[in-house]
Parts: sequence; C-alpha cells; structure tokens
Amino acid sequence: MIKSKFDKDISDAKAGLGIFSDSGVSETRDLFWLRFSQGKGFATRQSKWDALFMGIGAMSRDEGMLSYIMRLVMSVVFNFTLGMIGAVVGFIVSLPSMLYAYQVPLFYGFVFFFMASLAAMAFAATWLLGLYAATAGAVYVGAKIAASNMRLEGGGGGGGGYQRVNYTQERYRQR
Repeated sequence: MIKSKFDKDISDAKAGLGIFSDSGVSETRDLFWLRFSQGKGFATRQSKWDALFMGIGAMSRDEGMLSYIMRLVMSVVFNFTLGMIGAVVGFIVSLPSMLYAYQVPLFYGFVFFFMASLAAMAFAATWLLGLYAATAGAVYVGAKIAASNMRLEGGGGGGGGYQRVNYTQERYRQR
C-alpha cells in the first residue's frame, strides 16, 4: 500500500518532467549502460568458460597452439556478439516500463521508443564493427608475423630466405 502510493507519486513527478527532459534522457542512458555492461559481463564470463573447456579439449587432441588461439579468438568475438544482441534486446524490452513510469502520451512514446532503440542498435553495431576490425587486424598481423617466421626458419640460416641459383653458360663449359 505504501509502496504503491510512493510509486504513484514518483510516476506523477516524472510525468511532470517528461521523458524528453534531462532526467528522462539521463535515466534512459543509465538503463542502456546497465544493459551494455550486463552484455559485456555475459560475454566475459562465457569466454572464460570457453577458454577453460577449449584448453581441456585441446590437451586431449593433438592441437597446436595457433589453432587453439584462433578458436578462442573466434569464440570471444561470437560471445561478444551474443552479449551485445542480448544487451540491445534487454534495453528495448525495458523501455516500455520506463515510458509507462513517465506516463508518456502514445505518440511521444512511440517517437522516444524508436529513437532510443535506434540509438542503442547503432551504438552496438558500431561497437561490434570496431571489435571485428580490431580482431581482423590482429589476425592479419599475426598471420604476417607467422609467415615471416616460418620463412626465416625454413631458409637454412644462410641469409634468411630463398636463395637464387645463378646458372650461366660459362659454368657448363668448364666441366
């Protein structure tokens, strides 16, 4: 009884401010960052468990370190993708209850819901594209370094790389 009266008074005060006020936008932003941190937390926990069980599985098979690292990187990227999708969905699902608390008229509620949802999806997509670009860059640099190291190791130590054999006509005449 007291809690419902308190909630009603808070809702009336929020309705007086409006959803587009500094308070409403700030509360929406806080809700998004809460969901975002929950998505990152999910991805981090899942990646730790994946690393543990992939490591155990790699010991039983004859798997090299490079393939283990590549599988782990792909798992981390996949987990963060799932975490961000979950964060955006969780944010979008939480928005109507906040709009209800602010007693927003239907049209303004749809406008705010659309803009907040679009902003959340845009941020998550940009964040994930940055993650994908960083991952692709790291894999590319790692592959170049690995190729360079394999070439140096396979060169026999005589100058580091492939040797060009120079055959001339004079060499054949001397025999």
